[in-house]
Amino acid sequence: MPKIVDYEKKKKEIVEKAINVFIKKGYYNTNLSEIASQCGMGRTTLYQYFNNKEEIFHYAIKNVVDAIKSDIKKTLEKKDSSFIDKLKEIIEKLVLYHSNTKNMYLLVDFWLILERENSEILERVREHALELRETFKNILNEAIESREIKNIDKDTMSKVLYGLVESLLFHISVEKDYNPRRHLKSINVLIDGLKA
Repeated sequence: MPKIVDYEKKKKEIVEKAINVFIKKGYYNTNLSEIASQCGMGRTTLYQYFNNKEEIFHYAIKNVVDAIKSDIKKTLEKKDSSFIDKLKEIIEKLVLYHSNTKNMYLLVDFWLILERENSEILERVREHALELRETFKNILNEAIESREIKNIDKDTMSKVLYGLVESLLFHISVEKDYNPRRHLKSINVLIDGLKA
């Protein structure tokens, strides 16, 4: 009887192992043979799941973005949290999620690749960044309406918050002993300064 393979589970396993190769060698220096070898399979077997390394890379990025969106949605649905607490929690999740995983290296390599190319995935990631800024803006708007925070320029502040997250993630990726929790405390002081 032939072995039954969970197709999606196998794809995720391949991507996990491929991420290690991408991190070690970089996207451009990685080839399908190395990924297949890391996965303990031949290239022809790998082709049953992915057409090329770009597809593997895009699948990995999509998984990271989907996980972030899911976390943000859970935070936004909390009924017992203030808007300030939701902002803090979203920023903390974004930062700690990436600082505690190898995803940060993947995303840095990804950003470098995207700076050189124009691709469909770049547009999706840009859309995600805009969604995240829009999420910040919506929280700020609701907080202003409920008089939890001062009446501020929501557009500019949402960009500032997003910029703080990007900056912190960059520092995490380049400084090996960087402590994101200390930086998060400083961000929280700034956010607390918005209170009415």
